[in-house]
Amino acid sequence: MGDYLGPYLLGPNDENQGIYTGDARELAKAIPDESVDLLIEDPPYGIGYASSWKTRNGGGPRRYRASFGPDILNTAIVEHYSRVLKSSGALYLFTRWDVLQIWRSAVESCGFSVKQRIVWNKSHWKMGDLKYYGSQTEDILFCLKSRNHELRWDKRGGNLWSSSSSAYLPEGQWDHPTQKPEAIIKRIVENSSDAGDLVIDMHVGSGTVPAICKQLARRWLAFEIDPDTAEMARERVRNTQPPLPGLVTPEQQEMDLAVPELA
Repeated sequence: MGDYLGPYLLGPNDENQGIYTGDARELAKAIPDESVDLLIEDPPYGIGYASSWKTRNGGGPRRYRASFGPDILNTAIVEHYSRVLKSSGALYLFTRWDVLQIWRSAVESCGFSVKQRIVWNKSHWKMGDLKYYGSQTEDILFCLKSRNHELRWDKRGGNLWSSSSSAYLPEGQWDHPTQKPEAIIKRIVENSSDAGDLVIDMHVGSGTVPAICKQLARRWLAFEIDPDTAEMARERVRNTQPPLPGLVTPEQQEMDLAVPELA
């Protein structure tokens, strides 16, 4: 039981947990045009990031990885973002102030309109030259292909979002140097998708996006170039509880058949 997107199985029998290993620029070629409802993307910033954190939230041991491999900025993936996203969909693209204009130019050249710059206040700093001001914000470009996208909110919200990260993540650190907090991803998924929609993350890292999608009854597909990191993300998804049957609609319960269940 389950459905397919190109060669990818989206369902409880998918041993990959919806997370496939490989270069996103190649794996994305199999995704049909305009088949995706929401893209949440955190591509390499090209800044050579490395972390010195060696413990998880709460002081437990963390598998120490100073970096996640080569941090090479390459905007070629944006062509796939534009091709696979529905005209009614949205792209949320994480970036940083010093490369923001590069990514903005790339998405606009592929037909996106950057509707807003969301500023994520991490409430602390942890990187950069220790001689100068610490960086405690990151940027998220909110991009649309058309005006058909509707935000699912009760009232209008602002573009300054606050949520701590790294060792201060309330859900715990999943051994990835640039893990995004669940609170930020949850806000994106709830604002820009409905139960049963397909959400894709082509740079999945620690697995925050598919973990949140499982909690919120969305379908997901994710890519990760590093095999070890991909397996770490799969473990996280396997250990993530799906919605409780009594707290979702009948339509959501039917959709649960198309997302991985706990073993």
